[in-house]
Amino acid sequence: MKIRIPIYLLKNSEKIYFILSRLVGLSVKAGFIWLLINNGYREDAYYITLYFLCLTSCMVLYNNESYYEYYKQQFEKKSSLFTINREKSIYLRHLVYHIAVLALVVLVFLYLLTSNFLISVTFAVLITLEKFIDEIKRHFLFSKEFTVWSNLFILQTVIPPLLAVIYIISGGVGGWVLYLVVLFFTVSIINLIHIPKRIILVCINYTKTINSRNLKDYFQVYKKKYFFNQLFAYTTSNILIFDKWMLLHFSQNTNSLASFYLISQLANIINLSIDYFYISTRRAFFIKKNLSISEIIDSGKIFIYGYLGFFIYIVSIVALLYISPNPSDYLTVTQSLIFGCCFFIFGITAPIQQNCFWNKPRVLLVMADLAFYISVIGCMYSISEEFGLMNKIILSTFTGHFFRTTFILYIFKFK
Repeated sequence: MKIRIPIYLLKNSEKIYFILSRLVGLSVKAGFIWLLINNGYREDAYYITLYFLCLTSCMVLYNNESYYEYYKQQFEKKSSLFTINREKSIYLRHLVYHIAVLALVVLVFLYLLTSNFLISVTFAVLITLEKFIDEIKRHFLFSKEFTVWSNLFILQTVIPPLLAVIYIISGGVGGWVLYLVVLFFTVSIINLIHIPKRIILVCINYTKTINSRNLKDYFQVYKKKYFFNQLFAYTTSNILIFDKWMLLHFSQNTNSLASFYLISQLANIINLSIDYFYISTRRAFFIKKNLSISEIIDSGKIFIYGYLGFFIYIVSIVALLYISPNPSDYLTVTQSLIFGCCFFIFGITAPIQQNCFWNKPRVLLVMADLAFYISVIGCMYSISEEFGLMNKIILSTFTGHFFRTTFILYIFKFK
């Protein structure tokens, strides 16, 4: 006799697995960097952290944002199959054109961040491959195939650092190089398995249509429909790592980058707790128009998840300072509390921003992000050096989040 699992249990189990996979990925990254720092592999920790930051900063440059119309048509359930397929075709063609042109821009940008041509090329190849996986996972997320999404995420985030740690512990030199090599093969295999052959052939055919006329036509559409989408995606994706770029710019201390990134990974528990439990499984809901704040935010739930994440974060900080051989490498508890508030503000603002993303002019969202960057830079240059570099960075970041959140609330009310 077949044992039938109730559908509601299956859905709940998928969501639980989805959440756990994200938490595992977050923990693996944090644990990986911590092992490298505390065992003296600071060069490995620096270069791997630099890749993580470059990945977050640069991958969105590849976004052509034409997926916006495709997914909106598909998941609003008001369009015909013909319209959906037409938008999918446009999405794939524009994706190919965009990556073909923006690859050089990404490479130049990476060189400015790393000041090393070979590392820039290596990072560019990996980021391009991870971009295709990002598109694959976007589809699984919107179609609510959380189990497949979770499997991909675990493979992508666990295997490379695990093999690198084994190699380093066994006495290997250049662990960061091995990490990048394993990551290359991992993401390549994932792409080959999950991108249908038909889609690959379609994309190859689109590469054959790349010429000055088609590119001109595409970028006319891009300028008209997608430019502010792209700009918004870029400005938002860099908000939670901008403090790390400020640290490198003002101190040039490569040793502190990895430890500050580790603290950020722990603080991200706050934001991701809200994202996992409240936002990720409801993204299609935020597409709807004319929602009220009470519909977008169930304040009881969102604050409970935020406080839960904050509690886990502080416990993690105390444990980190207790078990680390050099606690001075990390932020103090007081600094960590203020820093955690930045992620808390970012997290509780995210549902409103999601709705604004689908229903408000992109230029307004870009202005909200610019308010963050201007506030941070202004504070960094106006606060006295006697206050201490890390205190300046934390206070400036907190101020930036305050102004950004205020602007987003205004945008939500904007008609």
